[in-house]
Order: sequence, then C-alpha cells, then structure tokens
Amino acid sequence: VKQPSNAGLQNAMYDGWLHAVFVTGTICFSADGCTIWSRNNCPGSWNDTSTSLGFRVKFLDPKFCPDPRMDVVSDSAFPSSPELTGRILTPQKKR
Repeated sequence: VKQPSNAGLQNAMYDGWLHAVFVTGTICFSADGCTIWSRNNCPGSWNDTSTSLGFRVKFLDPKFCPDPRMDVVSDSAFPSSPELTGRILTPQKKR
C-alpha cells in the first residue's frame, strides 16, 4: 500500500470522519449499468458535495440532460439544492 509522499498530501487525503487516509470519488451509472459519469482519485478530505459538483452542474444543464423527468437515485449523503428538489431520490434514513 502506498502512502502519500509528503505531509501536505497526506493531510489532503485524510478523512477526519473515518480517521484514516483515503482517496474518494463519485460514480453515476445508468439504469442498464453503464457508467455515465465519474470523478475519482479525489482527496479523502473531500465530501460528496465536492466530488459530485461537476455531475450536478451537467445534470441541471438541458444540453446534457434534456428530459427534466430524469432523476437520480442516490444514497442519503448525496447533496441536494433547491434546483435539485425532487430530482435526487434517496432512501429514508433509519431512526
């Protein structure tokens, strides 16, 4: 297993919530299982908001997603915004 080469890089890769060094990313699959968008090898300190920003921008752009009836099924940690209300479908959190 490789380790970051310097302290600054290790700090960027450190996930304070999990207390470990990671890389992270976001992958979006179509209903038939094809990868339609991804961003990987992001610093472990980034959260879903940071790793999915490019996807969310394209998802709201009619040039890339012309059908407003298309939605995203996601885990409950996926970020939302007023523009995405009703288009990000997540399971209810267990209490």
